[in-house]
Amino acid sequence: MRKIAIIGSGSWGIALATHLARCGNEIKIWSFSEKEMKLINEERRCEFLPGLEIDENIKVRFNDAGHMLGSSIIEIWVTQENNTDKKPLDSHSLIPSQET
Repeated sequence: MRKIAIIGSGSWGIALATHLARCGNEIKIWSFSEKEMKLINEERRCEFLPGLEIDENIKVRFNDAGHMLGSSIIEIWVTQENNTDKKPLDSHSLIPSQET
């Protein structure tokens, strides 16, 4: 099992997370929306993908980059309207570094 982090809890992020979870991976998602986080974690559904059953291996946090530490892969699925400050997004600016 791999630990995989996804930035963005919209339809693309959840679709990818669902596929990867069904392949046996542990998925951590960083959501820009507290509403989406609660819907996914508490009701195991996504408003953008009605009828999709969200796997228990998917955990979502709201604005918590530290949640993704320890993940072997980080995928970014953010639409432009969610990037409110219009700055380019990359994993180096979003994820705190781990000192070794």
